[in-house]
Amino acid sequence: MRTLSKKTSAVVASAALLGLVGSGVAYAYWTTSGLGAGTASTSAGAADLSVTQDATPVLTALYPGATSQTVHGTVTNNAANSASVATITGYVTVVKAVGAPGGTCDETDYVLGGSSTATALAPVAATSFAAGEIAAGGSKAFTYSLAFNNKALTNQDACKGAVVTINYNAS
Repeated sequence: MRTLSKKTSAVVASAALLGLVGSGVAYAYWTTSGLGAGTASTSAGAADLSVTQDATPVLTALYPGATSQTVHGTVTNNAANSASVATITGYVTVVKAVGAPGGTCDETDYVLGGSSTATALAPVAATSFAAGEIAAGGSKAFTYSLAFNNKALTNQDACKGAVVTINYNAS
């Protein structure tokens, strides 16, 4: 059998020692833990909706017995963020014409969206409006019907020339 020289034995021993040390490094690790935090913010949201009634068709000739007319309108989101709109409601206010005959002319003399009691306390929903999200700068259309309420056997001369305002609310 052949014997190794001292030099060869030293090289083999050094290699074995390095192998053991090296294998220990491969299995060694540090344990640690840590915490952290970050921040973000959301906008406060802007309730910047406008509701407008279209100018055409011009609503005229509201009188006892006339057919109802369709009122067209638009709700527009003027905010930088989208907005969810569930309903468009409206109610009627009436200003009697100066010099109109005596008597009463009020909200009950008009039928908005099928209701002759469309007041600030009891608004009625638009007859057509698709609830949902309106993108920033976007808009959605709606319609109402408006008619003069023909109260049978009642003199309604006090409503001649009256100004009827439809007040809208988007929510």
